[in-house]
Amino acid sequence: MSENCFSNFCEISAYFRRSYFWNTVYSEKEAMTSLLSQLLVYLFSCHRVRQNQFSGYDDLFW
Repeated sequence: MSENCFSNFCEISAYFRRSYFWNTVYSEKEAMTSLLSQLLVYLFSCHRVRQNQFSGYDDLFW
């Protein structure tokens, strides 16, 4: 009986460790994706501002 309970406990604890690991990995991926997308938006907006300054056009088309 105690051997079966110990086995179940090990399976449950392994499940929670895997869940914690994957949740950590996915949350870090999501944070990194968010940071990269914010960086790309910032770079694109800076590039667009420079183009508008040098081209002489106002921000009509954006």
